[in-house]
Amino acid sequence: MIDDLELFERAVERFAPPEGSFERLVTHRDRKHRNRRIRAGVVAVVVAAVGVGALVRAFPSGTVPANDPRSTFVGTWTSTELYDPSRVQTMTIRPAEDGSFDIVLHDESSWLCSDRQTRTDGVDTPSTMSGTGRLEDATTMVVPSPVLACADGREPGVSGFPEEGRSSYTLVLDLTTDRLFDNLGVAWHRGATRANGAGATTESGTDGTGGYSFLNGEITLHADLPWGDHVESYIDPRIFWLIGQPDDAWIEILANPSPEASCTAPERVPASAQEVVRAIGSDPDIEATAPVAARVGGIDALQLDVFAVRGAPTCGDRVPVVTVSGREAWGGIDHGDRGRLYVLDLPGGSARALVIMITAPEAAFEQAIEAAAPVVESVEFHTE
Repeated sequence: MIDDLELFERAVERFAPPEGSFERLVTHRDRKHRNRRIRAGVVAVVVAAVGVGALVRAFPSGTVPANDPRSTFVGTWTSTELYDPSRVQTMTIRPAEDGSFDIVLHDESSWLCSDRQTRTDGVDTPSTMSGTGRLEDATTMVVPSPVLACADGREPGVSGFPEEGRSSYTLVLDLTTDRLFDNLGVAWHRGATRANGAGATTESGTDGTGGYSFLNGEITLHADLPWGDHVESYIDPRIFWLIGQPDDAWIEILANPSPEASCTAPERVPASAQEVVRAIGSDPDIEATAPVAARVGGIDALQLDVFAVRGAPTCGDRVPVVTVSGREAWGGIDHGDRGRLYVLDLPGGSARALVIMITAPEAAFEQAIEAAAPVVESVEFHTE
């Protein structure tokens, strides 16, 4: 009897595989594996391409990674210019090749491009400043040779930018408040145009009872008689001056004071309160007490007393303590007088630092400090 195994063997013999079939099987298997590897490779390339595309979209031309120090400067910045609140300026900073920046600054009302007549008519000519900047350190950018162009094609009123002899434009980032300060004393705020405060830059009688407004409403204070504003308090928006009793007692407020207390204080990036106090302490013409902590308008301040060293040179008839560029007659002290300074950093707004300076003859100094106390206590800050 034929068993099942014999039948199976006979069937296999009748259907013997064609010659070379095993080799074809191996070849087919290898081709299948190869195709599988090719498909896997194609998928990997596609995934990589998608990833690269995502990176390109994440960092398109004109952007830098967030951890790049340049990223803190990139963007659009706006400013209401400290010296003239009606002038709105816009600055765009974009990353360029080799770690540099392309900078374009537009001033809608440029005094450098305007003559006496246009300024009188209130239609100053716009200007554009452009240049290439580089980081000097993580918070300082320098534009070596900026170019200033007037919108009407005229030559700027002075050569170079912004004045004869200036070779660079500097921007310093204040990390605490996320503001840029330039060496013209202008504060730049990130993003959209900031609205101006109401009223003039420095204004008297804002509430009808001895109220005063300074820096376009960013600082307000109250001063009753015998304190009163002087006509010269309004010649420059960076300074404010009250006179009172006893005779020859003054209260001066200076925005962005320069630490270079001289008769020719240069324009520079505004100093911090600490820098101003250190400069006063190292000035050989000024004797100063050690600074102590104080508060003004809810903001931390440094308080110190000063007087002029015998024989110290004067600007006019005063020995400079702190100065504002172009206004060296303010921020000084007469020989024989004593002064008390409150120096503080502002959290926002048009200025970086502020000095409140009370001066009076030595014999009447304590009386003047007592009379000035309510004025200092009334100071309020309306900044960002």
